[in-house]
Amino acid sequence: MANYPSTITIFGGTGFLGRYVVAQLAREGYSIRIPTRNIENAAHLRTMGDVGQIIPFLCSAHRDAQVATALKGANTAINLIGIMRESGHDTFQNIHVETAARIARIAKEEGVQNFLHLSVLGASEKSRSAYARSKMAGEKAVRTFFPNAVVFRPDLIFGSEEGYLNRLISPSWFSPITVLVGGGTEIISPIYAKDVASGIATALPKRSTQGKTYELTGPNAYSLKALLELVAMDKNRHPLFMNIPPYIAWATTPLLPRTSFIREQLELSKIDRASAGGTKSKTAQDLGINPTALEMVMLSGT
Repeated sequence: MANYPSTITIFGGTGFLGRYVVAQLAREGYSIRIPTRNIENAAHLRTMGDVGQIIPFLCSAHRDAQVATALKGANTAINLIGIMRESGHDTFQNIHVETAARIARIAKEEGVQNFLHLSVLGASEKSRSAYARSKMAGEKAVRTFFPNAVVFRPDLIFGSEEGYLNRLISPSWFSPITVLVGGGTEIISPIYAKDVASGIATALPKRSTQGKTYELTGPNAYSLKALLELVAMDKNRHPLFMNIPPYIAWATTPLLPRTSFIREQLELSKIDRASAGGTKSKTAQDLGINPTALEMVMLSGT
């Protein structure tokens, strides 16, 4: 078995972004542990590295002893765990704050040297979005134990497979009408998952990145309507859009499915992409990354 220079434990490694991060770090020669509640979900990740380089194992991020086992002997912990909507016990507070704090606390106890944490663009304790507030609380919880933790705040992340961006247009697959709140004028600057993974890999070994916050946005900004049209065109779909004024949407979402998700997107869409974090935050360019345009990924199919 090969000897690897450093061991990294990646929480959330089986998720959408996690797969890109695992692949990137495996190429860079790290030994990778992937805690997961379902080994079958992580089995395919083994093929991204050499024999024995990527090791998935059963672990619940809600259990101290199992988290400690996952982190024992690791040099670095990466927390990518997150949810877009609440369901049952999986609340924003539980996942984004309490779980993040647990992982950071135990990582500190186990002598882990580096901590990298995934947040979101627009994370703020003053946000009307419960999602964004919980993400900021998670950042603060992590930095209680790791003041030099590296935090990444990406905008909407997309990939070439059936990821989150493609799900935006999915209602039009089954219905001829796609509802847009306020005409779909919200501005989004999606970032390619490979670019986020590259940013994490680049920041990992550098002392100069410690304690920094990186806001990761793509090279182009789109209105939500334009983005939906672009993704639909790539899928050879032709949705019809129905506009609903925001005040009506706020009044009616309690009666509709995906209520919290709709409200969260309305709030997150108000972020000023040009100055979301002020002058203290860094960008992808500060990591030497020139973000890939969505259209280029669509054209290449990679």
